[in-house]
Amino acid sequence: MKTLAFLFVMLVVAGAWTARRPAPADVFEAIDLVIDTGDDTLAAYQVEITFAPAVRLVGIEGGDADAFAVPPMYDPRLLADEHRLVVATFATAPEADLPTGRQRVASLNIRRPADVAAD
Repeated sequence: MKTLAFLFVMLVVAGAWTARRPAPADVFEAIDLVIDTGDDTLAAYQVEITFAPAVRLVGIEGGDADAFAVPPMYDPRLLADEHRLVVATFATAPEADLPTGRQRVASLNIRRPADVAAD
């Protein structure tokens, strides 16, 4: 009888410990938007990105080139309603100052649950 009571107590303790385990923490990541124009200059771009419902955008940073240092524009209502992001901007710099080749034009800062893949 003592063995049965001991097993019952152990099951209750194990169940209570399992129920109180915290959920996995959120992960914060930066995703770079990179455009390769080859020898051509880059004056404007527009990109559409779709997020999983559990992923949240927490910020957008500008790019490496001076022409795209200011963060691009986006519609937060579209992001909230459809988990979709349309990022767009254009440079007003003279053509001589526009970047060529492979450029990081922006970085998206996201928050996602640890158990959700970042793909």
